Amino acid sequence: MDAYIGVWFYTTNEAYVDVPLPKPQTEAPIGSFEGHWSYAFKKPRLWASLDGNLWWGGTTTLKGIRNPGTRQTGSRIGGTFAYPITKHQSLKFSYSGGT
Repeated sequence: MDAYIGVWFYTTNEAYVDVPLPKPQTEAPIGSFEGHWSYAFKKPRLWASLDGNLWWGGTTTLKGIRNPGTRQTGSRIGGTFAYPITKHQSLKFSYSGGT
C-alpha cells in the first residue's frame, strides 16, 4: 500500500489579457491525495492494484473578485493488472472512472 499527498501553488498573473487593460488574476492552491493498494503474485513481475485519487481547490480571483464557480473538485477510482511477457516488457491493463 502506498499513498501520496500533493499541492500545486500558483503565482499571480499580472498580465491577464482583458480589453482594454490587463487585470491581475490569481488561483488558489489545488490539493490532492492519491492511494494504491497492490498485490504481487508468486509469478515474478505479475501484479495488480486498486487505485484512487481526489483533488480539490483552485478557485480563481480576478481583480479582487473571487469566482466560486471555478473551484475544481474531482476523484477517480480504478485498477491496473500487469502481466510479464519478457524480462523487460509487460502488458498492462487498466481501467478508471470518476468525475
